Amino acid sequence: MLSWLWHSSGLRWFVVLVSGGFLGKLRWFPSMTLVWPQRCRRRWLSAGNESRSEEETRRREDFDIEVVIGVGSGGADDWRRIVKEKAVVFVDLRPSKFNFSSSLSFLDLSRNSFTSSMILQWLSNVTSNLVELDLSGNQLNGEIPESNKLPSLLESLSMKSNILEGGIPKSFGNACALCSLDMSNNSLSEEFPLIIHHLSGCARFSLQELNLKGNQINGTLPDLSIFSSLKILDLDGNKLNGEIPKDIKFPPQLEELDMQSNSLKGVLTDYHFANMSKLDFLELSENSLLALAFSQNWVPPFQLSYLGLRSCKLGPVFPKWLETQNQFLDIDISNAGIADMVPKWKDTYIHGISSSSSSIAIEKQQLNR
Repeated sequence: MLSWLWHSSGLRWFVVLVSGGFLGKLRWFPSMTLVWPQRCRRRWLSAGNESRSEEETRRREDFDIEVVIGVGSGGADDWRRIVKEKAVVFVDLRPSKFNFSSSLSFLDLSRNSFTSSMILQWLSNVTSNLVELDLSGNQLNGEIPESNKLPSLLESLSMKSNILEGGIPKSFGNACALCSLDMSNNSLSEEFPLIIHHLSGCARFSLQELNLKGNQINGTLPDLSIFSSLKILDLDGNKLNGEIPKDIKFPPQLEELDMQSNSLKGVLTDYHFANMSKLDFLELSENSLLALAFSQNWVPPFQLSYLGLRSCKLGPVFPKWLETQNQFLDIDISNAGIADMVPKWKDTYIHGISSSSSSIAIEKQQLNR
């Protein structure tokens, strides 16, 4: 039941009290933002004990509307003490009662004790305008049911740091507004080509960031060039394996690619990196069976600020294409099988030293000056 304890045309502050069996006995959790009324700007107010990152603070520091969410036995008097003389609203969040379909845009339910991924289905039914949803740091477990559909306007979904298994349902690939999907630090074990296939609906046009770091995803790399808007792809710390096909390409808009600490093998060539003019961050370290072999006079279409090829097969000749890179801030090509003269580069010899503009690690190799 939704009861307004106080209301006026100038309503700016209000508090939501969560109750009902659906949420159960949870601890207090950080606030969410309710975009209502829309004529006001929004401001973030944290009611939890956890400190928020500077990035999150900056992202929400312009907000004016404040929504504080709590769970437990606290009554009206407790809430009045929290907000003093500000407006107070009590809301019953039982599935049969709760409906903010025209107003709720940002919802942060992170760091709680939710266990069922069916919460996605429930939220989709009651929040048609949801744009950002954070379910990270809960206890969501098992496979995400294929029946779970995302809200049609959802742009950002984080389910990182849970205990989810299996893969990503096809319904996620049909979320046409989805820009950011963070499923990192779970126990996903599906083959990567199947995951990509499931995301190849209309989401392939909108998705800009895909974070699958720290799972158990296996299989080799499929063609990713169909993801025309993808800027960040993080596959660090999975179980990717198998030969990389010679005819696949990466997304043309990709800026950051992290595939370190897998078991990829085969050869990456200039063909794979064609048309990648925006690539800035490339991390392939700890793929000991992965080789990079580029044409002798190849000039990459990109300028990297970071390169990690530690323990990959890069030598024995010092890669000439590296000399075309003038924006490096950090480069790690240690233990990459190089046994060659180190060229004079960026006004200094790169010999495992740090200069004013770059940090370069190339130790554990037979380098000569």
